[in-house]
Amino acid sequence: MELACAEINQRPGQKLKLKLVFEDNKSTPSGAKDAMKTLVNQKGVLAVIGAVASNNTIAASDVAMEEKVPLLTHASTNVTITQKGQYVSRLCFNDDFQGMVDGRLRAQHLKANTAVLMVCKGSVYSEGLSGLIQKRSSRKRAETISDELAYPERDGGLKTHVTTLKQRNPDVVFLPGYFNEVGLVIRQAREAGFQKIFSAATAGTTRSCSNWPAAT
Repeated sequence: MELACAEINQRPGQKLKLKLVFEDNKSTPSGAKDAMKTLVNQKGVLAVIGAVASNNTIAASDVAMEEKVPLLTHASTNVTITQKGQYVSRLCFNDDFQGMVDGRLRAQHLKANTAVLMVCKGSVYSEGLSGLIQKRSSRKRAETISDELAYPERDGGLKTHVTTLKQRNPDVVFLPGYFNEVGLVIRQAREAGFQKIFSAATAGTTRSCSNWPAAT
């Protein structure tokens, strides 16, 4: 964005100079709301880009609607975000599309008949995408979801679930969440001896992790 602004400002005849103003949302919903208020009310911005996490964008969107200042997210995929109103928009695809792609990956490439869901409770991204996967699996009968296991936000905490995963012995474990949490969950699983495939949706991407070493 800084490079783009510099290029635009250097164009011949460019009278209106663009300026980027940054504010830390502390990666929390409350921080995102405070940052949005600061940008709009104290720094007088004309539009806001952000955030990455759906939880944070949803919090900031309330301020965008109240203050009538456009908010554009480049990475938040929860389907409800753009339903807030005309001042909230999105550049990336949403969870509905991502869930469709992940279902195709498991059915066509992984040939999965059974799956276990690992859901990060408290994460709008993880819970929303898991819900869409469950609906799609029920409708398409692509695979049987044998269990849903919860892991806490900002802490992998998978070790207590490894016994259940081994008992269920699914073809694939569907794991939506942010990269730092997903990486920790998979590492804990490998260290505990669970070697089945994880289909990991990490904030806008879908990956199949079949042979991650414990140190990865």
